[in-house]
Amino acid sequence: MIADAVGAAQSGDTVVLLKDCSGGGIALWNKDQKSITIDLNQHTYTVAGDLVGSANTATQAFHLEKENTVTIKNGTLTTTADSGCRMLIQNYSNLTLTDVEIDGTHLSGSASYVVSNNYGTVKLDGSTSIYAPEGWFALDSCGASGSWSGNTYAPGAVVTVNTTGEITGKVESCSTLKIENGCFTKSI
Repeated sequence: MIADAVGAAQSGDTVVLLKDCSGGGIALWNKDQKSITIDLNQHTYTVAGDLVGSANTATQAFHLEKENTVTIKNGTLTTTADSGCRMLIQNYSNLTLTDVEIDGTHLSGSASYVVSNNYGTVKLDGSTSIYAPEGWFALDSCGASGSWSGNTYAPGAVVTVNTTGEITGKVESCSTLKIENGCFTKSI
């Protein structure tokens, strides 16, 4: 399973998806301190259960915390409609999304976020696209002030969008959002 491979990966490793598959959520915690690449290799990873997140909020497909650097590229991330997933990526890491489709159209619950960025440097490159359910936020760039579990998250995220893909859903920024290229279908 890809979650096991990411858990076992050492800093500098690339985890490569060999075929379309489904599985549980993926978490990288502060203590992991990894720099890894997840190469979807033109395949789709569908989160179908075993969600991740902080205590009492295990409703996410990916939970990436500070002290990690993650690149996700070359494929599609999605979830099943019955998984109970409410967010595809909750991000506090340095994150790069390159040539990846983030399909949040099957997320459940009330209006929320497909990709939420609260800390770190985030880049959307290549042909990256994010699809949100009607009324939801496709992504945000938030300034998470304060600290949780002994970690400080100020001054928040710095998100740079430079994609030929499309962002379908609202975009929210209360931190730093740099738009170099992209097709946006809803309000910013």
